[in-house]
Amino acid sequence: MNALAMVLCLALAPEDPALATRVESQLEQDPDLIQQHRGYMSYLSKRPRLAETERAYWRAIDGTSLRFPADDFDRALARDRDGRRRYRSYARYLAENPAPRQGVEQLARVEQQDPALRTRFGDALAYLRSNPGIALRFLGSPETFNPLPGALTGFDRYVGVRPELGTEMAGALQQILSGAESRDRVSSWWNAVAEERGEAPAAFRTLYDDVSVRSGTFWTWHERELALAEEPEADEWVRYWHGAARREPEIATRYGQYLDLLGRAPGYAEQLEDRWSEQYGEAPEWPPERRPPRLTPMERPGDDEQGLQLLTPPQRPTRPPRPSMPRPPRPSLPRPARPRMPARPTPKPLR
Repeated sequence: MNALAMVLCLALAPEDPALATRVESQLEQDPDLIQQHRGYMSYLSKRPRLAETERAYWRAIDGTSLRFPADDFDRALARDRDGRRRYRSYARYLAENPAPRQGVEQLARVEQQDPALRTRFGDALAYLRSNPGIALRFLGSPETFNPLPGALTGFDRYVGVRPELGTEMAGALQQILSGAESRDRVSSWWNAVAEERGEAPAAFRTLYDDVSVRSGTFWTWHERELALAEEPEADEWVRYWHGAARREPEIATRYGQYLDLLGRAPGYAEQLEDRWSEQYGEAPEWPPERRPPRLTPMERPGDDEQGLQLLTPPQRPTRPPRPSMPRPPRPSLPRPARPRMPARPTPKPLR
């Protein structure tokens, strides 16, 4: 082999051959997996913003235990038609309207800066998001607001002694309400989430609570959801591909690293696709026109999983159980004795 050929081989070689071999071997074992991967990669190659957010998402979500609530949400969207419609409307509206989006993001920042908001006042935050008009009036005078909704009990005193918190939250809510359709497309979604009205809103609340306590991860997830909202024709299939890959042991926690590897070695990626084209034919049109198949729930592994950086998702504060008050026994009153009727007199015989 001459020097030029050696240089070319080195330039095309992946920097982590072991990683590439493990992922590619798993893909090649299943015709559907490899075709989904090739179609997905072809689709991303024409959409740089989505490609960037997808790579970051694979690392931040699918590389950690957050992939479990993320998978639950994706499957809930596939099953819950009304929830899917509401969520797509919400996400697309934020993607297309800067002011409401900035308001939603500002509320998230406020929440992340004050951990007590989540640990003590999760229900209050959910109520304020879903009722922005009432929220603005409340934040104007929290300690005298009447009648006080039950979800805000205690929060009135907390925000009353922190006027700067109230000001920040009010500013964010005003930005949200500045959108002409915000009540129908933002507040209505958050109202469904607060009440967990439907499978998708309930799964979203769990995912949101888990991801929002990790500031950097939250913004990776948020940006990916906005980018995906701009690709409605691919939304379901992108989510399906994440779910399918999560269920393959050699791919589940390595696929994000593998995409980074391909991004840093474009020559190797081209060479690989050429080989696959000869072996399997051209990459398929993607996304397919049909709806993706349903996925079964994922099994939760033990604490130690292939060196995966497992994160224990924080538990969303739950309301204390309603106290069970024992009902006192019904008093037993003595029943009065029935009065005895006097004996009937015997008539005297007539003389």
